[in-house]
Amino acid sequence: MNDHSLPDIYDKFAGAIQRYLGNFVGDATAEELTQEVFLKAQKGLVTFQERSSIKTWLYRIATNVLKDHLKSKHHRYDQQSITLSELESDGASPKENPLDQTSIRDEMRTCIVEFIHRLPESYSTVLVLSELEGYKIKEIAEILDDSPDTVKVRLHRARMRLRKALEQGCTFSYDEENELSCEKRGPITL
Repeated sequence: MNDHSLPDIYDKFAGAIQRYLGNFVGDATAEELTQEVFLKAQKGLVTFQERSSIKTWLYRIATNVLKDHLKSKHHRYDQQSITLSELESDGASPKENPLDQTSIRDEMRTCIVEFIHRLPESYSTVLVLSELEGYKIKEIAEILDDSPDTVKVRLHRARMRLRKALEQGCTFSYDEENELSCEKRGPITL
């Protein structure tokens, strides 16, 4: 028997789970799916055997809820609903001309996230967990219920495919302040 209480778990992890789901479906749908995740967690909490951390267990539930949602006929990805503040991995502020640098960084992240979402689900999931959520291979393997070797291979292939898509779909350059920027080319196929 475990001693985890759902309100404590919800308070600690709901924001992270919602952000993770929002990387795929946007804010409004992520909020709904987060509620579904915690309803499933509530039902499963009594049988949770602590073979993994509670965090990993919740991300596994979230990933399964996400897969079900993405397979449903009601799913419509809304690119505009993903806000870049959700994708900020660090709180560092630009030193010079913060509005321009923030805008450039936001455009780049939006572009990259768009390309991530064009990848097959198995690739986009490992990329989001690794690159946007910061999970290690072992943690991703636990979340996805795969072996670490499988996750390594999938992540490598996903990165290669993303790199190829970005090279085909974007022109990268440096602006007058030596900031990296990209301009999208026409439609591409992955």
